[in-house]
Amino acid sequence: MSSLVATQPAQVRTQIELAKQLAASNLLPKQYQGRPENLLWAIQYAESLGVHPMVAVTSIHVIEGKPSASAQLIGGLVRRAGHKLRVTFDRKAMRAVAQIIRADDPDHVFESVWDLDRAKAANLAGKAVWKQYPDAMLKARAITEVARDAAPESLYGVIYTAEELGAEVSVDAEGEMIVVDAQPLDAPTSEQLGRIDVLARELELTPERLEAGVRQIAGVGDLTLITSDDAQQVIAKMEEKLQKLASEAQADTVQAVEEVQFDGAEAATV
Repeated sequence: MSSLVATQPAQVRTQIELAKQLAASNLLPKQYQGRPENLLWAIQYAESLGVHPMVAVTSIHVIEGKPSASAQLIGGLVRRAGHKLRVTFDRKAMRAVAQIIRADDPDHVFESVWDLDRAKAANLAGKAVWKQYPDAMLKARAITEVARDAAPESLYGVIYTAEELGAEVSVDAEGEMIVVDAQPLDAPTSEQLGRIDVLARELELTPERLEAGVRQIAGVGDLTLITSDDAQQVIAKMEEKLQKLASEAQADTVQAVEEVQFDGAEAATV
């Protein structure tokens, strides 16, 4: 039963009153200022996560209906579930490694590695926040990626950071990501998504291969989470691959015809 159903009426009334009082504060993130209904949602969501309401208010942002959280909160949820999370950063190599060992499977290590080469391949390294705080961004990506892979049931639907969902972010003095603007970048158009679907069928891509390709370009594999610019780059790469395959097929056809003609010439001279 969800917390919304299980919560007692008196407690709900208390939460509504708290939300109304807090909504008047200008210290809250913009999405909660003057919006007690949003604050009530955050308080209820905090209850379902088992964290203090202010943790949800300051660490969880809803972007296009999808809740996002800081990498620190996501890591905390993993550890609270009893799993081991280890994060290391090699400053010389500019490489972040996050590993999770599940409590119920201690012999297997889940691992995610993010370095600047991967960030560049995903068109992330050129963003201002990545230029200013590459170490924090690399660690955040590694943590959230391995958490999604190893312990999704521990995250209660909070599987991405705000930055991964397209929000404008910065990094505070403690190295924690903070949301500057929760408005996501332009989402892909229906025409772009349709073109990707057509190209995927022409290239005979499985959903897994398509997701891997999109992740390599955009940093996330879910088409609903990429930007319009990301989608255009995906389309360009897919069209380039399709054109290459067509050229190779044409070359093979020409070679086969030439071989047949040569064989015929040989037969004529015998």
